[in-house]
Amino acid sequence: PNSAEALGGGTIGVIPFRLHRTDCDPAHESVIEWDNATNKVCMRHYGPVTWDPEDGEPYKVERRKAGSSDSWQEQDCFTSTIDEDNDTIVWVKTTEAERFHRGFEYRVSLRTRTSDSEHILRCNLTIPGGGTPQVANFDPLTFTICDADPAHSPGDADDNGCVNFSDITCVLANWQSTDCMKLGDADRDGDVDFADITTVNTYLSNAYCGSCSSSLAASQSRRGGVLGMMDLVDEDAGAGAESLTVGEALGAMGYASIEAFVAAISVMDEETRNATIQQFGQLIGGEQ
Repeated sequence: PNSAEALGGGTIGVIPFRLHRTDCDPAHESVIEWDNATNKVCMRHYGPVTWDPEDGEPYKVERRKAGSSDSWQEQDCFTSTIDEDNDTIVWVKTTEAERFHRGFEYRVSLRTRTSDSEHILRCNLTIPGGGTPQVANFDPLTFTICDADPAHSPGDADDNGCVNFSDITCVLANWQSTDCMKLGDADRDGDVDFADITTVNTYLSNAYCGSCSSSLAASQSRRGGVLGMMDLVDEDAGAGAESLTVGEALGAMGYASIEAFVAAISVMDEETRNATIQQFGQLIGGEQ
């Protein structure tokens, strides 16, 4: 009820909204259990937001190995939609039916328009003279799925919660893949290559299965080693046959090394490659 004169004058303007990071999901700088990981991020702002689809996606999603200082690698399969019931919320999710992978740190940041370098994301308010103000700049929202401990992530190439023979198959199926949110990256370095075969092989002896916080005490009592025995036979199956080491299995198949094996299957047709991988799995007692 007070007039401008009574208040001493002054002006009213539009203040750009910022990200309400404590109300986002996952929360900023949180560590998420793999069992609770999804394929979307809830970006909550202090006010209603909007953007012009012709400017492109308003957010950029990147990831890198958890706990590392590696370069961030953009994941370009995410799209954004405003919540139907609350226009302060934007959902950023993958276009693929998969969730965030364990052992990675993710960050979500603002993109800018090519025309004027302002943020694509705008405050859903009209300013005098027309147009909408850009959302105020904010530090990226970051969160981690599990952590960098070898017991929690490396080796799990297919991100199914276990380190077993299927991870070798996953690495081979995604060999040198550059796809967004790609599987097969067992060592979490951003590439699917021979190093991932080695990483899977290293942790196969742990026979790890479980949530991020599960203990490996029991599985670590088994025989280990980079080319150690891979005692992964399904006891219920009653196979009876003793599993071979990786080296023994490769030798039985006529390969002098893992490198030779990978080189050979990389040029095989799909049917032959699948049969060869199946034979390899049977020799080391792997799950199929």
